[in-house]
Amino acid sequence: SKNRTVWTSRTPGPSRELNLGRPFQLWLVFLLTIGVVGALAVLQVDPHHDGVMLKPAFDVAAGQTLFRDTFTQYGALTTWAQALAVEVFGRQLLVLRLQTAFLYGLIAVLMWLIYSRFLPNYLCTFSCLSWLFLGYFFINYKAMFIMPWSTVFAVCSSLLSLYLALRFLESGRLRVLFASGFVTALTFWFKINYG
Repeated sequence: SKNRTVWTSRTPGPSRELNLGRPFQLWLVFLLTIGVVGALAVLQVDPHHDGVMLKPAFDVAAGQTLFRDTFTQYGALTTWAQALAVEVFGRQLLVLRLQTAFLYGLIAVLMWLIYSRFLPNYLCTFSCLSWLFLGYFFINYKAMFIMPWSTVFAVCSSLLSLYLALRFLESGRLRVLFASGFVTALTFWFKINYG
């Protein structure tokens, strides 16, 4: 753990990189992703898929116990996170849809931070925006729309664990490795088949 690996492909010399600043690019990726996904999240309702996620969230928010009073076929942590959202922001499907848009924004930021270990900032931003605008939800197909699915929680958790693992390789700090393992375990609780 004492070896420190520096991940870089940059050569010394004058930079041709766009000088927009790292915080600006992170906020751009985050807010644009939330805006695009949030705008699409309100367009359609799928009674089956939305209901599979909505009912246990409403039940747990109403005080029922998961796996005794109500059931989820996905990870319990997803249901608890969604129950917290509907308890705080209101018992509506829109709350879960906007929570999903927020998670997509976090996914974009985590991808940017992971890419920044290997790429210049402008390519990180380009990669994240390409990912966003090549999204499945732009396909003109009835079933391709934003759903409050447990997969989004699990992908976000997986990316966070990868980012923390990279930080461990750079710093050698064991607490960062522990955090990476902890977040990896959360992936199972968000979606069992991802864990």
